[in-house]
Amino acid sequence: MRVQNGLYAGPVDNNSSKTVVAALGIKPTDKIWLSLIGFAGREDSFITHVQGGSLLGGYQIDEKWHVGTELDYFNFRTGGKDSQVYSLGGWLSYALCDKVMPAVRAEFISDKDGVDINGALGVPANSGQDIFSVALTLNIKPVPNVKIQPEIRYDHTSLPAGFGKRDDRFLPGIGVSYLF
Repeated sequence: MRVQNGLYAGPVDNNSSKTVVAALGIKPTDKIWLSLIGFAGREDSFITHVQGGSLLGGYQIDEKWHVGTELDYFNFRTGGKDSQVYSLGGWLSYALCDKVMPAVRAEFISDKDGVDINGALGVPANSGQDIFSVALTLNIKPVPNVKIQPEIRYDHTSLPAGFGKRDDRFLPGIGVSYLF
């Protein structure tokens, strides 16, 4: 459990609000893991109050295959009105060897009132939309504590011309992590 500077805390916080975040990790077997996360607080920069939760889970099918899921729910209160946003996602990965693991991930987010994905993620201000994404990722661990993740992602929005002049886009990306 912790208190942080807003739910969307980053290197520079843009408000003085606080959010309480609690998490519980559960590992009922050596092949199954679950993480329950709850949060509530203010985000004065764009909404009055946000609360919700996430469920993340995974299953190690065998020594090569792994599946997982993430379910998220947010309730944003702005001007006395509640707006719900939810997302769900799943992924499948396969270990080619100890150092290389390709994965596919699919995600869906529904923001019917345009309170969360509004002027963010390369999307213009709007009154609501759904976004569907599929990503192909290559997880590479050249040394034990370093992970490199190049990926290509396809996004589709229900917002007409939501990605500039298009409803669809492809995005390349890469992440590099140091694992403690």
